[in-house]
Amino acid sequence: MENINFRINTIVNELGLSNQEFGNAIGVTEATVRNLRGKANVGDIYIEVISLKWGYNKTWIKEGIGEKLRKNKQEGKISLHKLSEECLRHWEKLIEEPLFKEKIENIATKKAYEMTPSIVEKFRQEWEKTISK
Repeated sequence: MENINFRINTIVNELGLSNQEFGNAIGVTEATVRNLRGKANVGDIYIEVISLKWGYNKTWIKEGIGEKLRKNKQEGKISLHKLSEECLRHWEKLIEEPLFKEKIENIATKKAYEMTPSIVEKFRQEWEKTISK
C-alpha cells in the first residue's frame, strides 16, 4: 500500500529533482528529504509548501485520495499567518532535540571564543579612556 512517503518520493521523481534540489526548493536539507522519502513523519508544513510550490493536492499527498494535482492555484492556499505558526511549531520541536541543542551550544561557544579578542580590545580601549581623564 502506498503511504505518504511513497507519494513524496513520487513527487520528487515526477519533478525530476535530486534530493538536494528538492530540499533547496522547500528549505530543508538533503538528509531531511531522504527522511521524507523514507519512513519519517511528514509534517503539515512540508505538505503545505509542496502544495503551494508545485500545485499538488494536499489531500492526495496526505491520504492518497482525490486528484494528484489541484485544479487551480488558489485551491488549498493557506495564509502566511498559518504557515508562520506551522514553522514556529516545527522550530519549537527542533530546538528540544538534544543533538540540535548540542550543535547550537558548540556554535555559540565557538562564536564567543572568536569574539573574545575584539571584546577584550574594546574593553581595554574604554578602560584607557577612563583612566586618562
